[in-house]
Amino acid sequence: MSKRARSMRSAVAGAAALTTLVGLVTVVPAPGRAVAEAVFPFVLESAAAQPATGTPMPASGKHAALVRNTSAATTTVEGSGRVVLGAIASNCEGWPTLRVTVDGTVRGDVRIEHTSQYGAHVVGTPVGPGRHTVRISLLNDYMTSATCDRNAFLASAEMEYPLSAAFGTAVLFPPSRIAALKERVAAETAPTFTAWNALRAVADANLTREPAVPSAWMVPWAYGPDAAKGAEMVAKLRDQANAAYRLALAYRMSGDERYAVASARQITTWIRGVQSYSTAEDSSLAFAVNFPLMIVAADLLRPSTAFPAATQQEFGAYLRTRAFAMSTISHENNWGNWGLLLEVAAAAYLGDRMKFDQAATRWKYFVANQIAADGQMPRELNRPGDPQGYRGVWYTSFALHPQTLAAEIMRVNGLDLFYYRSPNGRTLRLAYERLVGWVHDPATYPYPAETGYAYHVGHWELLNLRWPNAKADTVLGWRRPVKDDSGSVGMTFTHGGLL
Repeated sequence: MSKRARSMRSAVAGAAALTTLVGLVTVVPAPGRAVAEAVFPFVLESAAAQPATGTPMPASGKHAALVRNTSAATTTVEGSGRVVLGAIASNCEGWPTLRVTVDGTVRGDVRIEHTSQYGAHVVGTPVGPGRHTVRISLLNDYMTSATCDRNAFLASAEMEYPLSAAFGTAVLFPPSRIAALKERVAAETAPTFTAWNALRAVADANLTREPAVPSAWMVPWAYGPDAAKGAEMVAKLRDQANAAYRLALAYRMSGDERYAVASARQITTWIRGVQSYSTAEDSSLAFAVNFPLMIVAADLLRPSTAFPAATQQEFGAYLRTRAFAMSTISHENNWGNWGLLLEVAAAAYLGDRMKFDQAATRWKYFVANQIAADGQMPRELNRPGDPQGYRGVWYTSFALHPQTLAAEIMRVNGLDLFYYRSPNGRTLRLAYERLVGWVHDPATYPYPAETGYAYHVGHWELLNLRWPNAKADTVLGWRRPVKDDSGSVGMTFTHGGLL
């Protein structure tokens, strides 16, 4: 049966399907109860607005029935990244394919294969931040009978990363968090108060610390013949970044400019003193692991006269020309997680939405591709030279640590991925809870295990508040205040007991 030969189609019965339509859904209120109208978001061509039949129910209560190759729905959305569609379909010797056009440019096609769950269909290539016109059209209309009719039903269209007023306000510590920490210290609230005293004592000792940087950055392999030389080089950046960070936190907590002056000295000496950067052997990884705290420190110093606008711009230029070039984000194992942390911290400092969105996309990729169905992280358990997982617990910690810190930076900037579930069902929580069990009770680790290591647990201060775990409580009780993990100095102070 030809669709053109039909006088009526069930998909658009009673609708003016061949005209452009802007719909408003009017909800009939119960007696004595007023209900506001919800706006139907699409302008339609050769299509109709119908009562929604899928789940979750769209706010308007309707979806757009796209039933011809001339059918299209257009809407305006704000944000960046890729387009995400909520849609269901009817199958007739195949599923319908939708084409997504953004601001006049075709971005990609997607096949809709669900009949009841609208879902989240991510389509095409990313676009930059802004207000975008999105058009969704049906490509492969087909019908053989009244019971075999290939259609698509569109409930929503939005950008992958909606714009957020929070973006760019801070890297890790917005003013509201600094205020909350001050309140907890003033009230001597545990564990914040004890951890603050520990951090401040080290910051006081660092007030007179004289920074000393290498002229050339090159870090030999950690397990190679020059491992001692590599450890010495790593310590130069780690100790300087950690000092800058502690001092910057002490400045924001106390308002004492002495801390700001000392912190700024650590930062500027590094970015001006190192003349060349190698990416050979462990050079890139060591930079990605240890430099992010320098970025957080620089952000904390923005209100201080010790870190004026010209110095802030100098630091921003350094991030663009040096830091991004040292990123390891393209790697598939823990190297990639640390590169992710470096890039998202730099993007937040710079207010670079495109870089930020790229990091967020990579964060989702790592959740889907690094974490197994049982929560293990195979790339950290079966490493080259360690096929039996001898150091697997340590390396699992080493990967989840930056993945968690990156999520917190994104949350501060308006994008909360802590509860993200990948299309294959993977979550950050899944890996966290597997790791907690191993650290709490090493006998549960299914491989030969190295002992005597203080695993990275600073990120547990973030995760255990979301997913309380008695085993994690026990481990944190042993370790608090957590202060010895790469990239997480003072985590008990900044995040212990405070979401």
